[in-house]
Amino acid sequence: MDISGNASGATIDVYAYTFAGDSASPVAGDPGLLIADNFYSSPGSAWNLAITGLTNGIYDVYYYAPDHDLIDTGAFLLNGVYAANLAGMLGGNGTVQNQEWAVLPGIQVTSGMLATFWLGNEAAAFTGLYGLQLVAVPEPSATGLALCGGALLFRRRRMQPASTHQRVGARNFRSCQEPYSARDSWPRGAELCWMVK
Repeated sequence: MDISGNASGATIDVYAYTFAGDSASPVAGDPGLLIADNFYSSPGSAWNLAITGLTNGIYDVYYYAPDHDLIDTGAFLLNGVYAANLAGMLGGNGTVQNQEWAVLPGIQVTSGMLATFWLGNEAAAFTGLYGLQLVAVPEPSATGLALCGGALLFRRRRMQPASTHQRVGARNFRSCQEPYSARDSWPRGAELCWMVK
């Protein structure tokens, strides 16, 4: 289900020691329930997850540490990109970046799949997650690219000199007293009263 409550077609498979959740959070209500809703594995035991059925593209992925001083996220790979361990904090509320949550920008999803690989660097700690959020990064639209290209052409045109006229002495001009038939042969843009010889 997506953030709007619509069915997404995505499937999440999680491998962990327990899904019971554990929290020391003093936060009440739905936010407290969310923080307490986590999975974790015993020290030295791996946890992994895979999400399939995603739309291919680029995502910013936010991950959240369980609200417990004994449960870290553990370092892991997400589609081959390194995610640092988050130690979380006892009694936290999920607002401290790089301790309670972190973001991995620009994660490429191909074949509709996003998967983790637990690295096991924190073998002495319980490890798990209480949340994972995917935010699709929009691709530049054709209209946006066309506007950028048009702006560059306009800028280039403005950088060229606006006029190529040269200043010449009065002796190089002749009078406009000539008949109109003679003026028709003058170059376009010539002054009405004087013309360069």
